[in-house]
Amino acid sequence: MANTNAPFGLRPLMAGGSAPTGFANQTRRNGILYSNGTAIYSGDLVKFLDTGYLAQWTATTAVSQAAGVFAGCRRFSTSQNTTYYAPYWPGTDAASGTVDAFLTPISQAPSMLFVIQTDSTGITQAAIGANADIVVGTGNTTTGFSGSYLDTGTLNVTATLPLRIVDLWSNYEPVGPGTQAGAYNWAVVSINSTGQTGI
Repeated sequence: MANTNAPFGLRPLMAGGSAPTGFANQTRRNGILYSNGTAIYSGDLVKFLDTGYLAQWTATTAVSQAAGVFAGCRRFSTSQNTTYYAPYWPGTDAASGTVDAFLTPISQAPSMLFVIQTDSTGITQAAIGANADIVVGTGNTTTGFSGSYLDTGTLNVTATLPLRIVDLWSNYEPVGPGTQAGAYNWAVVSINSTGQTGI
């Protein structure tokens, strides 16, 4: 059965060899500027702006600006007049100074592995060790999940790209979603926090 084109961003796989429960998300108080109109979804890579706030990743941004992987937010809703948690930042409906961000920070990321869907080209064993960028895609407002996926067109281009391909998902799970060779297969990646040169 062919892989399905259903990107989900960066999904934690393990921390230092343990299950995903072996890590803790960090809370950044007032991490997102309340007037930031760009939505951020769970599984999105996020970056630091020169204002100190967080924003959704954009392609070609240097990995040195990467802050971590977004896992939701807490904000005071101006329309509901209450504070609540949401799996994504909708880009609106928050009072000034109230949007706290939850994320897996880059300080933990060197020991973290993530699973991410590839694009319509897919990757092969030969891509292991290469660096790659992300296509942000369109997030899901129902689930709050990211629509980001791995951009195979950027493989091995520059050491400043944010992801390092560690393995194929099919080497972890031989059957199931993302395990077929070719389009939309899944890659196991780490954050390229060391700025290593691709293969």
